Amino acid sequence: MKIVARLCIALMSVILTFASDAQIQGGPKVQGPWLWCIAPTSLNEVEFGGAAAALSGLDFLSRRSDGEVTEEVIATEGAVIGDAVGDTFWTYGLITTESDNINDMLIATGVADGDINNHVAYGSILIDSSEEQETLMFAGSDDAVKVWLNGEIVHENFVDRGSYDYQDVFRVTLKEGENVLLVAVYERGGAWTGFFGFETGIEYEILPPRGLTVDVNSDGKINKTDLILVLNAIAVPVKSPGEDVNKDGDVKVAESEDVNEDGDVKVAENADANEDGDVNIAERVDVNKDGVVNIADLQHVIDYLDDPVAGAAPSLQNIISSPSPKGKLVTTWARLKSLE
Repeated sequence: MKIVARLCIALMSVILTFASDAQIQGGPKVQGPWLWCIAPTSLNEVEFGGAAAALSGLDFLSRRSDGEVTEEVIATEGAVIGDAVGDTFWTYGLITTESDNINDMLIATGVADGDINNHVAYGSILIDSSEEQETLMFAGSDDAVKVWLNGEIVHENFVDRGSYDYQDVFRVTLKEGENVLLVAVYERGGAWTGFFGFETGIEYEILPPRGLTVDVNSDGKINKTDLILVLNAIAVPVKSPGEDVNKDGDVKVAESEDVNEDGDVKVAENADANEDGDVNIAERVDVNKDGVVNIADLQHVIDYLDDPVAGAAPSLQNIISSPSPKGKLVTTWARLKSLE
């Protein structure tokens, strides 16, 4: 029965692809933020990737995690930033609208340092729809591709090909509220590319990934207060463990010791900083759960701000390229926005 259903999905996708090239306009490509995890597809040291890997029906998340993580669970519940998948974990990443965007993203996020072959990239993202919407979804891939929506496979294409734009079209229904989208792009060799989007006119929002604590103080809003908390954690001088530097009665992560002397105060070096048995704001300032409280955490909050200050915020690239990212740029911007 599953084989018949999958053949029907594939056939419908092909029909839509050929029937709609000149009639249906694909909307903007979804760049993210996604949560990504990659897994090798080669079997017993035999090179195995692309269409063959996708057609095998193997769950490569399960293989990498010894059964602890599965495609079915992630497709239904979504991924959580930093959660382990065997010896790797779900990583926050944006993809461009250019060819080889997956490989470029993996290099930018430090997952890879060059071209990767015979792997599958899983991308998980949360989409909010204000109402139920029947729509067309678009995909382009190099090489093979699978797409799940709210736990159900909605598209498969077992092909080895290049990609520079949308290539496949298929019908989906976005339910009202949160929708869990999981994609898998199977790479054999060369460029590693994935494009995903919906038809023009469909309204939706990308939700923050699970585990990304952009609402730092848990008040139900993402605003200037959350920015202040992260800014304070970045700006407060590093002191020895246990010292309440700003005399607020709470020992923050940023006030603890840089144990390994790498220039960054990591949450891992002082988890539950004030030893009250509770992971609180002092730990939540590590917004992306990468173990470091830094400019990246500030940018994540900026990305999801509820108020107009978001449009005036500096870009992450501008912050990173500043001679003193923990000094002049952030401080000047904060003062201009009356955040200090």
